[in-house]
Amino acid sequence: AEAVRTVQKPAEKKTDDGRSNVLSNVEFTDMPLRDVLKFFETVLNANFHVNWKALEAAGVNKETPISLSLRRISIGRALDLALDEINSDREKLDRVYWIVDRGVVVISTGADFDRTMVTKVIDAGTSLMVVPDAEGPRVDFSNASKANVGGSSGQGGNNNTPLFDPDNGKQNKPEQNYDEQKKKRQEAVIDGIKATIGKDMWEPDGKGAIKIVGNKIVITQSLLGFKLMESSLR
Repeated sequence: AEAVRTVQKPAEKKTDDGRSNVLSNVEFTDMPLRDVLKFFETVLNANFHVNWKALEAAGVNKETPISLSLRRISIGRALDLALDEINSDREKLDRVYWIVDRGVVVISTGADFDRTMVTKVIDAGTSLMVVPDAEGPRVDFSNASKANVGGSSGQGGNNNTPLFDPDNGKQNKPEQNYDEQKKKRQEAVIDGIKATIGKDMWEPDGKGAIKIVGNKIVITQSLLGFKLMESSLR
């Protein structure tokens, strides 16, 4: 049997055209994939492009059945879960994903999305901020015993004996410490981003690359890589 039943109620989240972004009830019972995707195309009121050739190469066709029962869920998450019905036990290159590319919802495989590389520039905000270790002048207590502080002249030593070591900061080179902290902070941010999808997606094993320019993080990655990063942060 085939069944689709949806009831949409007003919700806080809206799409750009004012529609509700939350489905109150979704029921698919052995629904062919083509009809499931048509349903999502209708509720999203968006342009869909399905790369059936890529899907069929991965063993997925228009008649692949989908069964799903959901309540009070966003449209995007519901589409994720519908495709998860296909993706069970599949490797990431054979899995089916959806992405929004220049206003079009594209459905294809990981292998297909992994062929297209894009570069995105992200404002890092305070994630790269390093508070340097501020080192004040060091009190030289050996000189303090010799200095004439508040005493009469001729007793207690030389009034020109410094109480503070002006070269202390130079000897410890706080600017080097700051540079080292900044470098470590940048490396930690880069490593954290890479860890979201695995090192096999980044150079030298994969195609992706990250660099930091000023306060910007420049990421070059495939459409698949960005989709995986997006999914890992949900």
